[in-house]
Amino acid sequence: MRLFEFLLFIEVCLVILWLVANRRIRSKSILAVVLLIPFGLHYYLEGIRWQMFFIYAISLLVLVVNINRWRNTIFRKVILLTVLLCVLVSGAVGILIPVFEFPELVSKYKVGTYDLTLKDARGKHRDVLVKFWFPTTQKEGEYSKYHQNEERSLDGLMGMPNFVFGHLNLVETRAYNTMEVIEDSSKFPLVIYSHGAASTNLDNTALLQEIAGTGYVVMAIDHDFSFERYGLNRSDATTLTFDAQKKFIQDLVQKVVPNQVNDVLFSLQNIKSKDFFLADHINFEQVALIGHSLGGTTATVAGVESQSVKSVINIDGPISPESTEEFDRPFLYISSFSPELPDDVLKEKNLPDVELYQKIKKLELEGVKKLVEKNTLGSHWVRFKNAGHMDFTDIPFLIPIMTTKGYDKQKEHTLKSRVIIDFLNFSVKESHNFIKEKNHSLEWIQ
Repeated sequence: MRLFEFLLFIEVCLVILWLVANRRIRSKSILAVVLLIPFGLHYYLEGIRWQMFFIYAISLLVLVVNINRWRNTIFRKVILLTVLLCVLVSGAVGILIPVFEFPELVSKYKVGTYDLTLKDARGKHRDVLVKFWFPTTQKEGEYSKYHQNEERSLDGLMGMPNFVFGHLNLVETRAYNTMEVIEDSSKFPLVIYSHGAASTNLDNTALLQEIAGTGYVVMAIDHDFSFERYGLNRSDATTLTFDAQKKFIQDLVQKVVPNQVNDVLFSLQNIKSKDFFLADHINFEQVALIGHSLGGTTATVAGVESQSVKSVINIDGPISPESTEEFDRPFLYISSFSPELPDDVLKEKNLPDVELYQKIKKLELEGVKKLVEKNTLGSHWVRFKNAGHMDFTDIPFLIPIMTTKGYDKQKEHTLKSRVIIDFLNFSVKESHNFIKEKNHSLEWIQ
């Protein structure tokens, strides 16, 4: 909780407890001062959010309704205790879904960001929303908000309606909204990011702005995933059996990935236009692809189909059979905790079904093993021993309670960024040999 919303929460609780104890508040003006001052400071300095709705509503209720006139002591206490419960629930939701702070950037450059809608003049491809991060000359001003593009809905993110993430327009990133690009003696390499299913191109902002700060232009594509668009069966996604989950993964790879690969190739071609302000700052012969989950599958397949791609990073995504046979460039695979861990350890990870996780994960890793064996000299495979699948996104910051037990979101975000940037510098900029970092949280498999 932020400072003034925390003060408002505490004061509302104290007022209700005072009234439960059958204490009289002699003056409404005193109550107004107690409640309205922190609310006013919270409203103007921090901004209101839906998670605090009960606290706002009950603050108003306490001010408007003259509770002192209620004669029935039992009725009074029941009502007040119910109100207190609502306040506590609201406070708990405010803590569980916080207005969080991004880690400070440890980078060479300040970072700018820019949203763009790519349109196909021939009308053969849908409009694609993309977000850029890049080195900027801007040194001060307000940071951009995590979610401020009104065109971009977060509806369906993690299966939730858009309003759940409405507070993200209060979260400051570490990038400036600007079109000012650093004039460097050489052009910047391009990194293209693909998100996973039921997610958006904002879901790895912490990582992507970190990459941009080290001297890259980063483009994150919004693939506009939906079950309806691809004719996917929702019951397969939610049925916790091996056959249903295997079928759903296969459907994702066969039906969704080809379209997302087209998004990548279309976007790459589209931004080469001289009308685009970043085009003159990008070295299009130095392109890398990164993807998380299904986006990792997309990045791997697109890496096969585009000769301009120098390297690929797949973060915990399945590997399609086609990629296994044809992949021939530098490749980094990042995987989550091992399915070989003892059952009691896996149970501590709060998995809904340990046996199912083991079967599905082993199936996914079979494709990884095949690709690594085929591309031995150019492939690297590292396991983050404490990380769950969603820990590789911004989820540990957005919803801390969903962080896997044992995963340190600050330290391991820094470690993940360092490993990825080091691989990019090796495979794209060719600035040095790739050195596999030694850390107790890492296990290098290849």
